[in-house]
Amino acid sequence: MMKNRKKLQGSGRALKLFLRRTRKWNIERQVLQSQCKRLEAQNYNLTRTAEQLSLTVGELMSQRQKVREEGDRLQAQLEHFRRCLTLPNVHWGRSQVNGQAPR
Repeated sequence: MMKNRKKLQGSGRALKLFLRRTRKWNIERQVLQSQCKRLEAQNYNLTRTAEQLSLTVGELMSQRQKVREEGDRLQAQLEHFRRCLTLPNVHWGRSQVNGQAPR
């Protein structure tokens, strides 16, 4: 009888250890599943943000190119107006400057 009791006590301890480990593993599994779901949500949000940033960068680069082209066009116009407004390097006589007709 004594042997059976010891066997039962040993079996009982083994069962308790097994149940304790099983509960611990279940808690760890739940924690890991929770963390995994949180990381999946973060990954989804980061992916969406990256896609939006990529589109925004593309739009900004396009706008920058348009601004450059507009700046070049305006610079060309300015140079044209400067050339048009520059008086030729003519030596005027004193009488022409005073409003008298040349002789």
